[in-house]
Amino acid sequence: MASQRQSQQIPQESPPRKPDPALQSLPIRAYLDQSVVPILLQGLAELAKERPSNPVEWLGHYLLKNSERS
Repeated sequence: MASQRQSQQIPQESPPRKPDPALQSLPIRAYLDQSVVPILLQGLAELAKERPSNPVEWLGHYLLKNSERS
């Protein structure tokens, strides 16, 4: 399992973006609904189709790979 993880490359994180002032002023629920929920729902839908043996790790990779969409 360790060799499997070593062979998988985690994408390099891009430099942190400056916070969007409009998002910073939103209540917590609205902030999450706009910035996290859409990509999370897409990831969960793909996860349900794929049904991998390691769902949390799979979802983490999905979110990292597709984070630019949000």
